[in-house]
Amino acid sequence: MRQCSHHRTERDVCEFVNVPPRPSILSPQTPYLSLVTELAIETNRHQTNFDQPLDTLTIMKWNCIEGKLSLKLLLMMAMLNAFSAEDCCKRPMYAYGDKEGFPIECQPLKCTEEVIYAENARSGEDIHKFLSSVQKSNTITMVGNTTSYNPARLVEIVHKGPGPALTLMNVKLVDESFAKLKTIKVDDLSNYCNGGTELIKIEGKIPQVVLDRLNKVENKTLAACKSLTTTQPTVLGAAQGSQNIDAEKGYSNNTPLYIACAVIVVLLIVSIVSTIIALKLYFCHKKDRPSASLGASEKGAQKKAETAKETSKETSQEKK
Repeated sequence: MRQCSHHRTERDVCEFVNVPPRPSILSPQTPYLSLVTELAIETNRHQTNFDQPLDTLTIMKWNCIEGKLSLKLLLMMAMLNAFSAEDCCKRPMYAYGDKEGFPIECQPLKCTEEVIYAENARSGEDIHKFLSSVQKSNTITMVGNTTSYNPARLVEIVHKGPGPALTLMNVKLVDESFAKLKTIKVDDLSNYCNGGTELIKIEGKIPQVVLDRLNKVENKTLAACKSLTTTQPTVLGAAQGSQNIDAEKGYSNNTPLYIACAVIVVLLIVSIVSTIIALKLYFCHKKDRPSASLGASEKGAQKKAETAKETSKETSQEKK
C-alpha cells in the first residue's frame, strides 16, 4: 500500500491501494489535474479491495510525475528563500506625525539598508507596521509616539554612521520590544570605546525588561573594545622599534650621501666667491680705462701747444 498527498490549487488527494490501471488515465494527452482526479475516484471505488494485483507500470509513471513535481517545488522554494533573504530596502524611511515618507516597494520586505526615523509615528501606518516586522535594519531613531512600538522581530542593527545606532527618546515600548535583538554592528568601534559616543541613546522611561535586553546587547558589542586597547600599545611599540632600527641602518648607509652633499656645498661656495671676485675685477678695470684715455688726451694737447709755440717763434724770427 502506498499513500501520497499533493497540495495544489484544489488540494487533491490521491491514494494507491492495489488499484488496477484504467486506459484513460494512462493516456499521454490526459492533463495532470484530470489524472489526479480520476486516480482519487478509482481509490474511493476500490479502497476496500486489497486482493487485486498492483500494476507496476502505474506505480513507476506516478513516481516519475511525483518526483519531478517535488523537485521543482523544492527548487522554487529555495530560490524564493534566497531572493527574500538578500532583498533589502534601499531607501530611507521617515515619519513626522501623520506625514510619512515610505517607499512603496519596501512594504513586503523585512530588511532595510537605510535609516529609519520615526517621530510620533501613528499606529497602523506603514512605518509603524514596518518596525513591527523588520528583522535587519540600519540606524533606528524613534522619538515619541501616540501608540506603543513593538520591534519584537528585530535581530540585527548594522550602523554605518558616527552617532548612536539606536536612539529612543520618550517612546512607548511594549515588553516584547527587541526580544530577538542579538547584535549591533558598527564600522568603527573605537568611536564608542572611550565613552564619547553612545552606542544606544535612551531618554525617558522604557520597560525595565527592555532596558536589560538593550544593555546586554550593548555590552556584548563593546566587549571588543578590550582587545582594541590591549593590542594598540603592542602595535605602536613594534612600529617604534622598527622605526628605530630603520633609523640606525639609515645612518650607516647614508654616510657617502652626506659626504657628497658636503663636497657639493663647498664647490658651490667656491664658485660663488670666484664669481664675486671676477665681477669686482671687471668693474675696477672698466673704471680705470676712462682715466687712462683722459691722460693720453691731455698729453696730446700739451704736445700740440708746444709745437704751436715753436712754430710761432720761428715765424717771428723769420719776420725779423
